[in-house]
Amino acid sequence: MEVLFLNASAPLPNAKTVPQRETKNVSGETTLNASGFNQPEILQRQMSVDSYDISNYDNKGHVLWNKTHEMPRAGSGFERVTFSKPYKGDITIQINNIKSAAAAAAKGSTIDSVKFATKVS
Repeated sequence: MEVLFLNASAPLPNAKTVPQRETKNVSGETTLNASGFNQPEILQRQMSVDSYDISNYDNKGHVLWNKTHEMPRAGSGFERVTFSKPYKGDITIQINNIKSAAAAAAKGSTIDSVKFATKVS
């Protein structure tokens, strides 16, 4: 599973905030500082996160899998989730204790969390 930490308060990317620096022509050559195709809205506004905890729970609230003090790189983390016993059905994924020095500097000490439901089939 991939965990992305996106910055909801960052300004939306546009041609002024993300200028086009290069373009590829039909032959595949790259030209620096050329005017060309620019699509900044596809950029993900990732946020630097220092660490987080992640847990997966079954539909009765029992822990199926968890890790603590995970350190993502460049706003994303990759987790290989392997359950000790085979499991199919509803699960809840909770990511908590999300710590970001950048966010804390901007708005004071902050620890965030998120929880969502999905299904393993």
